Amino acid sequence: MLYVGDWLGLWPTVGLLIANSLAGVWLLRREGRRVLGAFRTAVLHQQMPAAAVVNGTAVAVGTALLITPGFLTDAFGFGLLIPVSRQALVAVIRRYLVRRFGL
Repeated sequence: MLYVGDWLGLWPTVGLLIANSLAGVWLLRREGRRVLGAFRTAVLHQQMPAAAVVNGTAVAVGTALLITPGFLTDAFGFGLLIPVSRQALVAVIRRYLVRRFGL
């Protein structure tokens, strides 16, 4: 964050952080509703809501990363909040866990 501040200047950096925060809140609300709806639908149809739980966990971790200061954590946080990239990241994490722990 300090390097970006040196490169862009104080106010553009603050503006970028505020824009990241607003976009993160908007994505969190949208994806949180979507995940909660998928969870409710699975439970209503008496199915295991495994995908909804995994997506909900990814959204929660993405939110925590957005709260953490820094542009790198914001990038990973947005990656976990955007559905397409979330699916790709979840697949990579799943493969890692299977190889590492045999889950």
